[in-house]
Amino acid sequence: MSGDEPVIDLDTDNQEPVTVEESPADKVDKEKENTPTNRKTSIVWDHFPNVEGVKKTKCKYCGTLMSSNTRNGTSALLSHLTNVCKNSPLYKKPDLKKQSTLSFKPTNKGASGSGSLATHSFSQEKCRLALAKMCIKDNRTFSVVDDEGFREFVWELNPNFKFVSRWTLARDCLSIYEEEAIEVKDKLKGQTVCLTTDTWGETIGSLVYEYIREWGINNVFTITVDNTSSNDGAIRFLRRMLKGPNDILGCKYLHLRCCAHISNLVVRDGLEEEFDSITRIRGAVTWNSTYLMLETAVKYEQAFDRLYTIDSNYGAHFRSEVTDYCEGNTRKRKRKVKVIGAPSESDWETARNMIEYLKIFSDVPTNIYGTKYVTSNTFFSKFVKMQATITRMCLSTDEKKKNMATSMKTKFDKYWEDIDHMNFLLYVAVVLDPRFKLREKKVQSKQGGVSSDISSSFGDTTIDLEIEFDKFDSADQGTKSEVDIYLANVKEKRHDSFDILGWWKANAVKFPILSKLARHVLAMPISTVASESTFSTGGRVIDKYRSSLNTETVEALICIGYGLHQQILS
Repeated sequence: MSGDEPVIDLDTDNQEPVTVEESPADKVDKEKENTPTNRKTSIVWDHFPNVEGVKKTKCKYCGTLMSSNTRNGTSALLSHLTNVCKNSPLYKKPDLKKQSTLSFKPTNKGASGSGSLATHSFSQEKCRLALAKMCIKDNRTFSVVDDEGFREFVWELNPNFKFVSRWTLARDCLSIYEEEAIEVKDKLKGQTVCLTTDTWGETIGSLVYEYIREWGINNVFTITVDNTSSNDGAIRFLRRMLKGPNDILGCKYLHLRCCAHISNLVVRDGLEEEFDSITRIRGAVTWNSTYLMLETAVKYEQAFDRLYTIDSNYGAHFRSEVTDYCEGNTRKRKRKVKVIGAPSESDWETARNMIEYLKIFSDVPTNIYGTKYVTSNTFFSKFVKMQATITRMCLSTDEKKKNMATSMKTKFDKYWEDIDHMNFLLYVAVVLDPRFKLREKKVQSKQGGVSSDISSSFGDTTIDLEIEFDKFDSADQGTKSEVDIYLANVKEKRHDSFDILGWWKANAVKFPILSKLARHVLAMPISTVASESTFSTGGRVIDKYRSSLNTETVEALICIGYGLHQQILS
């Protein structure tokens, strides 16, 4: 008897027979015996006919021949049914929203080339964000989402995009502003900031201080403002409020007057002497910039003379009350004088004489208007150049030039004759320019007139700043300080492509203290053009189609719009 068979006790009459249960292995063996051999159990065989001994099988729906060898599985057949054969009941349509495509990114306006290659996939959220940024950048109205043509255009681009209402679009713009504002506040923590403002009045001081606190600014280095006397009260208020443990030099150098504004005021007073001649020429060409207007107009002197001869209405064009649009004049001034007639020969002669000097004065504000490069180190050279030009004009034998120079000198001396009335940091910025540093000469002024020794070349005209500059030197007097080492080094070559910020960054290890000073001083904006250009966008943001925007939305559109255009936030 084998040990595998059950044992039954035959001698026991009173006990029921015992049944031994089958083991799992016995069940599997029985199932194998009952299962037909070579049966294809995969679902794919319901869609691919299988013929014994044939290595190929044909799809029932598209007729594609595929291998029926199942030694490597049936995944290829299943993939054909789900991803290839569109007539198959198992076919899964691809999700176009998640499908990525290769395309070229559009370039910025004016850039060459077709942009960089990138993958792109549809996203409702990204499309909404791009729509909001389009309205901000291009000053589009929120009602653009209701325009029939725009909706048809977007549908052709991608019909999956779901349009939002104009109210939702406005909220999306505000959300962008709020997110960027948080990012800017984080960047401003612990930083020293220079501010500009294009507004004026004593009450503006409290508003500026309110925004300083709102944006979490603790260290204010300078505030550049226009030259109105009412701004003096605003600066005094800000000095009182900003003094504390975080102030810089006791806010002594907080006030910085707009150099571009002063330059324009000086030139404008000189132009008053030849107002009639300039006005007649300006009326002929209708141009705001006096220098560019005269430079262009004198080339067409003969054309204007012929026009006067052949067109009887040309002279009548000037018989009306004129309005002064000279540079630097922020408000239009209507004069109670009528300039009769077209430009005369003497007017053209006056224009040719003025162009030589106006070109010099035109270059001064142009170079200090910049917002993407350092301007504080350029002031002194422009200041000396303007002073030297006025000096030469004062010595001229031409009475017209001399009268112009006298008027300009009066305005020039009002703002810049007394060095105590100028922000001393402007001179420090020149010293911190490794192309100039210090010179031994002094810019001298004589009572009753400007010294005739002043040259228009900055290299020959400097100012002695050693005594004042020692205030920034805290090193031991017994050893060479950073200032001594810096001034003793060879000056850098002068060229327009010189990167002054890059130079100080590269020499920060050698001059650790001066490099920190340079980082603050060279960041000073010496004109209010930055704020003027920013808030001039208000005329484009608020127009007849968007005149009912609330103040919060207008603020968001202006601020975030400037950031997106300048690419300083994103």
